[in-house]
Amino acid sequence: MRLARTLVAAAAVTALVAAPVASATAASHKPAPKPRFVVSALQIIGSKASYDVTAAGATVRLRVQVKDFDRKFNPTSVKVVVVERRSGAVAATFTVATHRVGRSRVVTSWLGTISVPKGSAPASYCLTLVKADDTSPATLPVVATAKGLAGRDCFTVTNTTPPAPPAPTT
Repeated sequence: MRLARTLVAAAAVTALVAAPVASATAASHKPAPKPRFVVSALQIIGSKASYDVTAAGATVRLRVQVKDFDRKFNPTSVKVVVVERRSGAVAATFTVATHRVGRSRVVTSWLGTISVPKGSAPASYCLTLVKADDTSPATLPVVATAKGLAGRDCFTVTNTTPPAPPAPTT
């Protein structure tokens, strides 16, 4: 009986001492603030997935939508980083500037254009990252539910040469 009372008393003392320590530790580790704006759409406009640049260059339009819950995100421009992959070459990246085309209470939209010149080598282009201008945070988070997830919205460029005309037969 004495052993049981001693164990109960020891457990009570431990609980009284450990509770303030645990709450003090939890209070000092505040969770990181979540961003109040996210990219909700990053996609190529149009249904074509492949462009042939043998006869003429290709112009591909893209759209970026940002949901801003604080209504404070207002950069002058947004840039999209595009990865270009060619067969047998190291992947290259370049940025595409966009311009704002619409703003509602929460969603702001930007449009941009990727131009591929006539006669370019075959390659695939993928949208990978969104950056704001120099006065805004460096990189915008792309949410998992965004249309056209970063890196998955791609298009290909081909350069097919027309078949040679058949040789005349005599």
